[in-house]
Amino acid sequence: MGTAMTGAIVYALLPGMNLRALVHSANAVQTQAIISAFHVAFLFAAGLTALAAIVASQMPRVKI
Repeated sequence: MGTAMTGAIVYALLPGMNLRALVHSANAVQTQAIISAFHVAFLFAAGLTALAAIVASQMPRVKI
């Protein structure tokens, strides 16, 4: 799920870019856009993980 979420966010933040062409020839502006998209995706993932940890800490202990 983490990979799917990260990919969805990155691709959503890069509208109109031909990602296959970027692999072979990206200029500085395109490279910065890609890096920024990944930063946003990983910050979102970190926030989601922190929220999950907070929710998990509130769960009552269950003896198995």
